[in-house]
Amino acid sequence: MAVIQNQTAQETRLDPVALSRMITERELEPLNIFIASFLAGLNETGVLNQALTWIASKKAGRYLGQYAKIQEDAPALEQAAREANAEQALSWFLHKMKISVNTRIEIRTDGLSLRVGRTTCKLCPKGVGGAELEGTLCPVPGLVLGFLATYLAGTASIELERKNKKLLSVEPEYCVMHFELGDANQA
Repeated sequence: MAVIQNQTAQETRLDPVALSRMITERELEPLNIFIASFLAGLNETGVLNQALTWIASKKAGRYLGQYAKIQEDAPALEQAAREANAEQALSWFLHKMKISVNTRIEIRTDGLSLRVGRTTCKLCPKGVGGAELEGTLCPVPGLVLGFLATYLAGTASIELERKNKKLLSVEPEYCVMHFELGDANQA
């Protein structure tokens, strides 16, 4: 669905019907549109790519991890329960961030996977921001990794599993990220 139609280099026109439908389907707030279109706009100028998005979103995730550590409603961490800690922390994060109305966390033997609905993600520079590119500018893998690495520090180490140097895999209905958990002393 192309919501943004470029007419000239200086002008962007929004299709009001498509925009209204997208806002309803994704349950968008103005901040979601700002973030996604800001990333898309930076990409259009040539100053942003996936590598820079990765670095910046990990830093933002680390700040959000510090934020979570001082919140009274954040989950308590147990020393010997790294998978449960990671699942609870990620559930809390997704609830607070409201990244998508369609997310699934799957526990694996070596960590966890996060599935984010492609048509419901609120941060997608393509789906919300109208970015036209072959790859992705997805900030979610970096946000989640930075958040979990900071929040779980001392109880687990975490790494994003990359396949063919990609931060996520795109399936018909989901964007999928896999995170490997290790002992805290492996960090």
